[in-house]
Amino acid sequence: MTHSGCPGLFPEDFIPFAERHPQATLILSHLGNSAGGNLARHVYALQLTDSTNVYVDTSSIQSMTSRLIEWAVAQVGAQRLLFGTDSPLYFAPSQKARGEFAEMAEADRRAILYDNAARLLGETSVATRAEAATPEVYRV
Repeated sequence: MTHSGCPGLFPEDFIPFAERHPQATLILSHLGNSAGGNLARHVYALQLTDSTNVYVDTSSIQSMTSRLIEWAVAQVGAQRLLFGTDSPLYFAPSQKARGEFAEMAEADRRAILYDNAARLLGETSVATRAEAATPEVYRV
């Protein structure tokens, strides 16, 4: 995980490293944070690579920008986006609420808020755990 968005740490600057080291997982923090105000820079970095080991987290005050998370999902899908808070700098519940109330499919929301991180950590998803905990007799 790395801070990204400042000169010398632009998200796209990390892509060659990620491509040289496909066994490593790289999380570019701070969706929308970029010197010069280019809100698209993190999404652009994901679009530069076919590597599946690069993720962007939402831990930025810029993620509160209207429709930024929704636009990111439309551009690159939800599978490479991770919920983040940048706590204690930002109020974590407001960061989470932004993801909870984003206008997107429920599966995309769940991926960003829970499932993508669970997959990276080798855990089962929230939905999978809930399904496993439901007795067969109650499954529809």
